[in-house]
Amino acid sequence: THGVAPDLVTLGKPLGNGVPIAAVLVVGRVARAFADGPEYFNTFGGNPVSCAAALAVLDVVRDDRLRANAALVGDRLKRRLADLRHLPPECPVRVGDVRGDGLFLGADLVTDLRAKTPATAHASLLCSALVRRHRILTTLDGRHDNVLVIKPPLCFSLRDADLFLDALTDEMLRLAHLDPALIDATSRTPT
Repeated sequence: THGVAPDLVTLGKPLGNGVPIAAVLVVGRVARAFADGPEYFNTFGGNPVSCAAALAVLDVVRDDRLRANAALVGDRLKRRLADLRHLPPECPVRVGDVRGDGLFLGADLVTDLRAKTPATAHASLLCSALVRRHRILTTLDGRHDNVLVIKPPLCFSLRDADLFLDALTDEMLRLAHLDPALIDATSRTPT
């Protein structure tokens, strides 16, 4: 989707759905270079239990069409996150840029759309409110800790996305009723 064809891709924890396994995917010319190059040996390579787990995960990804689901749900998330730029004027925080693809997204939380002023304290309060009132775990990232990271499991549905976005919208609107001194006194929430 980005016009990039990588020569090498590494896969880690999700490949085994909790069972320890990783993989390296390479294009043919890289694989052939290994055949002619130094010998590679790993004592953990080829564990049959981990390999069976990875194959089962790949079967579910294919059979349940999880890649298509990630694209569909990710598009809904991106559209509705972009709509959060247009909240009522009394709302002190907006969604600025939304980056990513599928179910791996980042949404900048800002106090001013033009200046892109990071809403660090607001972001921290939002994360805390989402977990406390809605049982939704989120995390923050970015240089100013104002990027809401959205990376749910591949089975995340349109209904799940709407529940998340409704909760996020409610909590963003709720910030308008907080004492500004509380916002100013807020430190970064560890996530």
